[in-house]
Amino acid sequence: MRVHDWKQIKVVGHIDKWSIRKYIIHELLDPNLETIIESGRSLGVIKPRNVLDFYAKPRNKLQDDAEKLVIQKMEEAENASPVTLFEYLEINDPYLLEDVRNPHAKIEQLPWIGYKFYCANPECKGHNMMVIDWEAQELFRKYKTEKGPVKKKLFDWMTQERDLYFIVGNTWRFHKSFMIIGLFYPPKGIQPQPTFSLFSKKRLKQKTLFDFNKEKGDLHVFI
Repeated sequence: MRVHDWKQIKVVGHIDKWSIRKYIIHELLDPNLETIIESGRSLGVIKPRNVLDFYAKPRNKLQDDAEKLVIQKMEEAENASPVTLFEYLEINDPYLLEDVRNPHAKIEQLPWIGYKFYCANPECKGHNMMVIDWEAQELFRKYKTEKGPVKKKLFDWMTQERDLYFIVGNTWRFHKSFMIIGLFYPPKGIQPQPTFSLFSKKRLKQKTLFDFNKEKGDLHVFI
């Protein structure tokens, strides 16, 4: 899908309850990372069995070609974004950090940051997976180190006080190399609440992102 006019994107709702959010995630949950890879899909959700560490490593130490490609694309987007900072400020995003509101701000390169973990596969030999989640990236950008407040939130807090899930995705060139593209972390003890179903077989066919691309008009987003 290609967004031709970002000004047409509208947020029309927000799910406040963690129990409903968790229900939606559980409807999409995969048994383990290997299941996603074998299925040939490019997106999935997993619940890590054991998260061992959150750490960083220099870009020049990367060996995975998919990770190198993603970092290259991130740099290209930062250096030649079709949406300028002035255009982005028109959105009035309350979460936009103050230090990037300056039109002369320069975005520094980030190192590889990610998790070491075991997925739910009993035969899993462990994964070291890059995180490109926006919140994790910006938190690192703020403190410029994976230690201190960054590790306290992304590792200590998320593994001890929250119920951490990984939303994972791959690249079109490297189908078997996955990265963590999103973090979902409801409070521990929250039970999924099926107040409605996004996946009922009786409902009308749900439009996909590709359907929206073929139609004129506004693109609405429900988050």
